[in-house]
Amino acid sequence: MKAALESSELNINDVIKLTLFLTDISQMAIVRDIRDQYINTNNPPASSAVEVNRPIHDELLIKTEAIAVAN
Repeated sequence: MKAALESSELNINDVIKLTLFLTDISQMAIVRDIRDQYINTNNPPASSAVEVNRPIHDELLIKTEAIAVAN
């Protein structure tokens, strides 16, 4: 995600919405702890989480989609 944002001269602070797709929603607390290491927790992006049966690639446990806005 960092590389994709930087290629458009953006950074994680420009992200306004995160959608997390997890194969095991019970792991959300761990995912949130990791996410919070990267985002501004005082002004976090809107976030949602969805439990999925199977990701696109079997080796993945989580998929993240982000929407960022350039000012």
